[in-house]
Amino acid sequence: MGPGPYAAPPPGVPRKSNAGKTVAIVILTVIGGSALLMIVLAGVCLSQL
Repeated sequence: MGPGPYAAPPPGVPRKSNAGKTVAIVILTVIGGSALLMIVLAGVCLSQL
């Protein structure tokens, strides 16, 4: 085992990009949530007209 999860892998070993996937998922979730929220708010505002 390596010194820790943040240790660089030896050359030739494909590094699992779990951190990258997590960051991408978080960013997509935030963007998707914001877009959904804007759509809902727009629908509410239009229904109030």
